[in-house]
Amino acid sequence: MDLPRVLTDIDATLTERVAYEKSLQLPPLPLLDVGHSTRFASPQFVHINGPIEPMGDPAAQVKASVAFLTNDITDAFTTFAMGVLSTLLTNDPSAPLHKALIDSQLGSDYAPGTGYSTDGRETSFAAGLQGLKSVDDAKKVEELVMNALRETAKKGLPQDQIDAQLHQMRLAIKHVRLFQ
Repeated sequence: MDLPRVLTDIDATLTERVAYEKSLQLPPLPLLDVGHSTRFASPQFVHINGPIEPMGDPAAQVKASVAFLTNDITDAFTTFAMGVLSTLLTNDPSAPLHKALIDSQLGSDYAPGTGYSTDGRETSFAAGLQGLKSVDDAKKVEELVMNALRETAKKGLPQDQIDAQLHQMRLAIKHVRLFQ
């Protein structure tokens, strides 16, 4: 299907731009039914051989991650809350997953994809390590992640950290509005 493309180089206000685009009388874009991800009846362990990272330690090339499908992207409140939770779980040296994974020194850093992802119809959360010495360490990573999540669910997160994260988000929104 060919979709119309409009490229402009006009210096116009938003109102003028919207009026211009309406004047083009483009057909509405079709809605795509993306559907939901396949659910597994039990946890899956997938082992994939990949290329060696030339800049990394040749003896520590394994990456392991634990991932969960979380919520439908159209659920705005849960998507917002999961973004906050992901940050609180990973983005600070005092964060539960940072303490469990990075402080364990089992690997060198978070695995690619660690955190909350809104890239699909259903969002996901993943946590893991790269720079592991063997595939056997993947099971240890899973145990560290699950134990940290269980402990966090039991104890909760400190209110001052939640407040600080929400404050950072407010500042970011204000900063964006100032420069638009």
